[in-house]
Amino acid sequence: RADLKRRPTSVPRNIQFFTLTFFTPLDISSLFDRTLDDEKDNDGVGSWNDQGPGQRLTMRFAHPLGWVGKVPYRVEKDGPCAFALATEHRKGGRSNVVVRVNAKADTVNWLFSSAWTSRGKRHYTVCVRYADGTESVVHGRGGVNVSDCFAPKPDFSEELDTVTDFRSFPHPHKVFPVAHVFSTSWANPHPEKTIASVVFERGEDRCAVIGVFGVTLGTKTSEYAKLPKSEREKLHDRLVAEASAAQKENRLEDAIAAYEKAIRAVPERVWVYRSIGGIYEAMKDWDAALTTYRRSLEADYNQPDVWEAEKRMLKKLGRK
Repeated sequence: RADLKRRPTSVPRNIQFFTLTFFTPLDISSLFDRTLDDEKDNDGVGSWNDQGPGQRLTMRFAHPLGWVGKVPYRVEKDGPCAFALATEHRKGGRSNVVVRVNAKADTVNWLFSSAWTSRGKRHYTVCVRYADGTESVVHGRGGVNVSDCFAPKPDFSEELDTVTDFRSFPHPHKVFPVAHVFSTSWANPHPEKTIASVVFERGEDRCAVIGVFGVTLGTKTSEYAKLPKSEREKLHDRLVAEASAAQKENRLEDAIAAYEKAIRAVPERVWVYRSIGGIYEAMKDWDAALTTYRRSLEADYNQPDVWEAEKRMLKKLGRK
């Protein structure tokens, strides 16, 4: 269990977490042992929140690349999709889980949900361990950057050192009509250091049940940045051709993956975002389409057709 005296590592308050950030979702599926379905209340297996069949959760994304806010995560569509941290509220769970990284990053982002979440408590700690033996610490506190999955209106107005967003899913329950998943982003104060691992640790006594679904690294430059411009452009064109062919064959997830790589090769060709957004619209994934169009506008705001696409998605989602 994390030492209560460990202080969170301070990060710049004015950091721009997402502008032209290149994200790399990590494959942490080997760590998963919990699902979204549950057959028996508090038996230490099944769903990450272990509340029985009456609280079967509906947090299933339409495809393996799940977007929450402006961050993509690799998510599992079937079978185990999370690991749960230990708490006195439920049986089972793990005191800490180590995610191996061995890479540099400007931001570390994690996808999670929370139950029995009281204000003020430290519900979890994330310890970023560097290859040189040093570490940075981030705390997840109720009412600051942790909210309950069934909260009517999650509020992160007191958040300082992290940025947390959420995505809501319909929940077939009279009292709790929606269930949320949360994406927390943290600016790494030492992007020059290689991150050896990211460790998730349970919180203080009677902390919330925390289920973790994904981890994504963010960098300000892509892996293609050092290539000559001509090579990046050739790579971009080849990836766009691959994406177009996949789209014609209705391999939409492959098309999205190729288009995303094309953006990493030549970020200034913002029209690619429209192609991705169009695929998400065809899949009726309005949230992902909205996120894609907003990413495009961050790269180049002078795109009236994308403004209209953003408005169209907001209308689909019932937002203004």
